[in-house]
Amino acid sequence: MGIQDVSSAQALAEAIKTENGLVLVYFWADFHEACKAGGQLDQVMQALDGKYQSAVKFLKANAELLSEAAESYGVEMVPTFLFFKAGEKIDSLEGVKPKELLSKVETNLRNSNVSRGTATSESQTSTPKGQLSEEMKNRLKSLIDSASIMLFMKGNPNEPRCKFSRAMIEILNNESISFASFDILGDNAVREALKTYSNWKTYPQLYVSGVLVGGLDSVKELQAKGSLSKELDNLKGNKTPLNAPVSVTPQPSVNLDEYLGKLIKSAPVMLFMKGDPSEPRCGFSAKIVGLLEKEGVTFNSFDILKNEEVRQGLKTFSNWPTYPQLYVNGKLIGGLDIVQEMAEDGDLLEQLGVESLNDRLKKLIESAPVMLFMKGNPMEPRCGFSRTMTQILQDEGIKFSTFDILQDEEVRQGLKTYSNWPTYPQLYVNGKLLGGLDIIKELKEDGELLESIGEQHKL
Repeated sequence: MGIQDVSSAQALAEAIKTENGLVLVYFWADFHEACKAGGQLDQVMQALDGKYQSAVKFLKANAELLSEAAESYGVEMVPTFLFFKAGEKIDSLEGVKPKELLSKVETNLRNSNVSRGTATSESQTSTPKGQLSEEMKNRLKSLIDSASIMLFMKGNPNEPRCKFSRAMIEILNNESISFASFDILGDNAVREALKTYSNWKTYPQLYVSGVLVGGLDSVKELQAKGSLSKELDNLKGNKTPLNAPVSVTPQPSVNLDEYLGKLIKSAPVMLFMKGDPSEPRCGFSAKIVGLLEKEGVTFNSFDILKNEEVRQGLKTFSNWPTYPQLYVNGKLIGGLDIVQEMAEDGDLLEQLGVESLNDRLKKLIESAPVMLFMKGNPMEPRCGFSRTMTQILQDEGIKFSTFDILQDEEVRQGLKTYSNWPTYPQLYVNGKLLGGLDIIKELKEDGELLESIGEQHKL
């Protein structure tokens, strides 16, 4: 049959939906070493195709070229392997794990064969899409009720398999809370069904006395109120039905929208990405960071992998389903494709309508004839060098303005490069750097300070 390279989202969807047997889709990207052409995972896929080509359809999709399709199928990293049967996703695997991949192929193929052998009876008793069978509902209820405090997570308390599960475990352990856990990675049927049962799409999920408390953000919120153990004790015995208005859920959408609005406007240029600029967690985020930095665009960023509520909420808030997302002055510009187009069309800074850091620094330096960049302010200097500098200028009767670099990390770091002067305070006269404390002290001792700054700047 051979491995089929899929070049469009439509072709991918059709290849998945039109196949009744088992389909394995390999999402890759060239920035990952094991995914490179002819690399380790290409060899693994070729070996699998050689062994199972008559029973499994193998597809290969570039996650960067098909970013929206990848996002819609829940792909968060490369490599990711997704298993489909009759158009439905039935299993997945993330990372370079050849042995686990082989095991999943064999397991899903075996299950697929069993399903084909009983197709008639299954079709007569099948459950409508989006609904759970009574058997599955009973199983989930039994699992949830198996402990007074029950955690559904990726991995186990000794070996969490994602950072959100790890953070949840740390919180519960630090509060000395006894709980039982269930590894959803070991049972994909439970993993998918519980999302519908609880109407909660992400993991981990914490239940108390059979009632959903929520995910990591909800638990952090309870912890912020005081003793988490007391808060959970208060929930025990509360048999409010799932999704009832009084149940413990994340903040209402109106509050989330308000928070997202403030977050988007927290910097003139705001990037919502996976990871941070120094360690992007996906190729798309790495590329947009590279573009912005190459074009000299100053921006702040937010790691959506650290806040699932923001990650999901922003998609609805902005009506933009994928990441990264770039905002300028509170307005959505778009994702990687749009930023790439803008960069190709010319000056990205001009098109975004923002000034470069160098332009901003120049304006600050020239905002007063004598300008001092210091730690703190003349009334409350925040370091001995800044205190001494302001005292010298005041003793000489020099009129000067100041900028507190502790209030703006961008200016603090950028000015070091702009002026080629690595320390603070820095004194500028008529837009030109005069020097730091040592030079100012030397000029004063030589009786040349007022002459160097100019008599016209004396009070």
